[in-house]
Amino acid sequence: MSVTASLTVIPENLLNKERTYLKRGAKLDFSAKNFFCLDKTWHDFHLVFREMPPPLSYAIMGESFRKLETESHDDFIFLSATVVQEVNTRLSKFSENQMISALKKRRILSPYTKATYHRENFRSLKKAYQTAAKARAWIAILIG
Repeated sequence: MSVTASLTVIPENLLNKERTYLKRGAKLDFSAKNFFCLDKTWHDFHLVFREMPPPLSYAIMGESFRKLETESHDDFIFLSATVVQEVNTRLSKFSENQMISALKKRRILSPYTKATYHRENFRSLKKAYQTAAKARAWIAILIG
């Protein structure tokens, strides 16, 4: 899988009134406090999350992930503040070790790896949701 993914915290006032895209001229904050890169691990995480019940199944590709899995990804996927809160609550109970075990069980990772890279990116994923939940903000996911 050669594409990467990133999550950006989006204040609701930057979205259009339909909440389907950014307002014209909206400036996103790509600083380290609001921008979280998952690099290529996003796909591995998604393979685990998509088999879980909502809201965790939405963590990487949003609520329409089954449809999106068959399409090209060149646009933002928006998760509402409500969904962000729900995902954050569930993610707070899903540990780094649980994710690594799930990846190993699915043979995505070798049983012998320490999975340092996946661990770092899983922490970034959790931090993105924590940051957005605390601000009652949306998350925009870009896979590309």
